[in-house]
Parts: sequence; structure tokens; C-alpha cells
Amino acid sequence: MQTLWQWDLWLLRTINVTLAHPKLDPWMVTLSDFHFFLWGLIVVGLVLVSLGRFRERAFVAVALSVFLIGDLGISGPLKSFFARPRPYQALAGVRVVDKLGVRWSQSSQKGPFRSFPSGHACNTAALATVTSAFYFPWGRLLWIWAFLVGYSRVYGGHHYPTDVIGSWLLGWAYARLLLWIFRHLWVVLGRSLFPTILIDHPDLVAKTRGNNS
Repeated sequence: MQTLWQWDLWLLRTINVTLAHPKLDPWMVTLSDFHFFLWGLIVVGLVLVSLGRFRERAFVAVALSVFLIGDLGISGPLKSFFARPRPYQALAGVRVVDKLGVRWSQSSQKGPFRSFPSGHACNTAALATVTSAFYFPWGRLLWIWAFLVGYSRVYGGHHYPTDVIGSWLLGWAYARLLLWIFRHLWVVLGRSLFPTILIDHPDLVAKTRGNNS
């Protein structure tokens, strides 16, 4: 554990201080601003629901469900359970980059302590996992976004590298589990509730054979 902590601290200092640059700061703040992307995701979701076919609507429904369950039911409660201080709360000399500007931290700052898991990393990893399942292989490109968002959280001094890596794994894991549950429920409930639709779309995620709907 001591070796892991040393590695964690070294990588944090490298990303947060050594590789930091004033010209990168606003870009990292934007990447960390989930609300900036939220409106874009809402617009994309509305377009897919209104203009898309079954697969697009299923994708939006599953992605929204995974986001809500993961954020409110998994990563949120785990933050309170682990109560790990953020780097700028536990360490002096952390470069804190956010909407307020750039400042240097002092140690032993007050809570709430919510460093692990990272909601940003969990949410983007979960969304990348769902998108990859529905739109393989091109959907995997969304992992680039997940990586950049996670990097920005370390760059800004809000999370340790292990917070982000662990959160990526957590987001991937619960997204895969929820995808399996939703695919199973689609078949089980579809047999009695919408048998005609089930014939045309036997798998909630997979592309229907011989048709692009």
C-alpha cells in the first residue's frame, strides 16, 4: 500500500504541477465542467428520440437509466462511505484549478470529503461503455472523452490518479451489469407486454439482423 501511495502521489504531482501550463487551465476547467456537456447530451438525446428509430431510442433510455442509477445509487453513496479527502483537502501545495481560477492548497482543509469515487470518471466511463455496446466499434471513441475528463480531474487537484482509475473500472463494471439486466428484462417482459416488437428486436442492444431500424 505504501508503494501504491507513493506512485499515486508522484503521478498527482506530475500531472497537477509538472505538466501544468496556464494555457491548459481553461481547457481543463471546461473538461471538468459536466454541466457544459450536459446540455449537449440533452440535445443529442432529444434528437435521437425524435428522429431516430428503435435502436436510438433504446440507447437513450438505457444510457439515461445507467447514468441515474450509477450517479445517484452507486457513486454518490460510495463517496459518503469512503469519505476520502480530495488532494487539495489533504495536501499542501496542490494546484487547484477551477472556475474560480488557480490557487495553491493548504493542508487539513474541511470536508465534505468526496474524492473517491469520482462522479465525473464513473459517469463518462459508464456512458462510454453503453455507447460501445450499442455502436461498436465506433462507440469506443467515447473512451477518449472519458480519459480526458478523468485527466482533467487530476490536473485540477480534485482527485488522485487512483480515484480516477478506480472510478473508470467502477463505471465500466456497473454499466456492464446494468446492460446485462436490461437485456434480460427486455426479453422476459417483452414476451408478455410487447411480443410483436420483440420479434423485430429480439436483442435490446444488438443491431437487428438484416435491418437498420
